[in-house]
Amino acid sequence: MTIHSKPLTPAARLQAKLVPMPRVAEEQGAARHPSLKFEPRRRRRWSRWLARFLFIIVPVALAAWYAVALAPKLYESEARFAIRGAEGIGTTHGGLGGLLSTGIGLLDGYAVRDFLLSADALAALEKTESYSSRMSEKTNDWYFHLAKDAPFEDRLAYYQRNMSVYYSLTEQVVIVKSQAFTPDDAHAITARLVALAEAFSDKANLRAREDTLKLALEEVTKSEQRLTDARLAVNAWRQQNQNIDPSINITMVQTIVAQLEAKLAEAKAEMAEIAGELGAESQRRKQLAARIKAIEDQIALQNAKLVNPTDTSASKQLLEYERLQLQVEFATKQLIGAQEAVDEARLNANKQQKYVSQIVAATMPELPSFPKPAYIVAAVFFASLVVYGI
Repeated sequence: MTIHSKPLTPAARLQAKLVPMPRVAEEQGAARHPSLKFEPRRRRRWSRWLARFLFIIVPVALAAWYAVALAPKLYESEARFAIRGAEGIGTTHGGLGGLLSTGIGLLDGYAVRDFLLSADALAALEKTESYSSRMSEKTNDWYFHLAKDAPFEDRLAYYQRNMSVYYSLTEQVVIVKSQAFTPDDAHAITARLVALAEAFSDKANLRAREDTLKLALEEVTKSEQRLTDARLAVNAWRQQNQNIDPSINITMVQTIVAQLEAKLAEAKAEMAEIAGELGAESQRRKQLAARIKAIEDQIALQNAKLVNPTDTSASKQLLEYERLQLQVEFATKQLIGAQEAVDEARLNANKQQKYVSQIVAATMPELPSFPKPAYIVAAVFFASLVVYGI
C-alpha cells in the first residue's frame, strides 16, 4: 500500500523555520518532505553573512567614513638636537670615559625629555605660542577637540597626546615631534620646544655653576673676614701700646746696648792702663770709675727693657705682636688659597657647561601625517577578521 505525503501548509512551513526540530524528527520530516532538507543550511548561510556584515563590513565602512570625512588633518613637525658639553659630553667615546660620558648624556637627555613633557613646558607654550588657542580649532572628532575653557589638566593630557619626545640612546639625540592642525602651527610649536630646551639647559648650567662656586665663594668671604679681623687686632694692639713694631724697638735697644758695651770696654781698658801709674785716690781714676759705673747702669737699664718681667717688656710685646702677625699671615694664605679654589671651581664649571646642539631644525610639513585612510581601514579590517574568527 503506497502512502502519499501531504504537502505542508504555509503555516506549518513557517513553524518549521521558527521552531527547531530534534535531529531525528528533522531527518524524518526531511524524508517525508524533501523541501525541508535545505532549511538548516540556508539559516546557517544567512547567519554567517550576517556575522560578516556586522563584524567586518560595518566596522570597515565606519573606519573608512571616519578616515575620509570625520578625522581632522594633522600636520607633524620634527626637530632633532643633542646635549653637548665642553668636554664632548653626549658624544661617543671608548673605554671607561665613554661609559661615563654616556651616563651623563643619558641624564641630560632624559631630563630634557621629561621637561618638554611637563606642565612647565606647556605653560611656557601658552604664554608665547597660545597653544590652546591654536589647538582649539572646531572639529567633529571629540578625540582631537580641545575646548578653549578646558582645565589645565585636560590641556596637559591633550598636549602630551599630540606631541612626542624621544631620546635615542644609540645616537644620543633628542627627537621632538609635535602635531597641529596647520603646518605653520606645527612648525612654530616645535621650534618653540627646541628654544625651551635651550633655555632649560642654560638654566641648569647656571644652577650648576652657582652650586659649584657657592662653597668656594663662601670660603673666600670667610677668609676675607678672618684677614680683616686679624689686621684690626694688630691695629688695636699698636694703638694700645703706642708701638708700631716692637721688633724695631728691640733692634734699637740692642744697638744702644752694643754701643754702650763698646764704650764700657774702652773705659775698662783705659782704667787698666792707668791703674799702675795713679793711685786709687787720684781724681783721674775716680772719674773713670764713675764713667764705667754710669755705662754699666745704662746697659742694665737697656737690658731691663728687653727682659723686664712686667707686661710692658719688649720681649713680651714682641711675642704678642708676632702672634698677631702670624694670624695675619695665616689669614692671608687662606685667602689666597680660597681665591685659587674659586678660580679652579670656575674652570671646572666652564668645563661642565652644556648646550643644545641643533642637528635638524623644526621642519615645515607639507602633507598631513594624520589621518592615513589606508592604514586605518587595513588596521580595522584585520582586527575585524580576528574578532570574527574568535
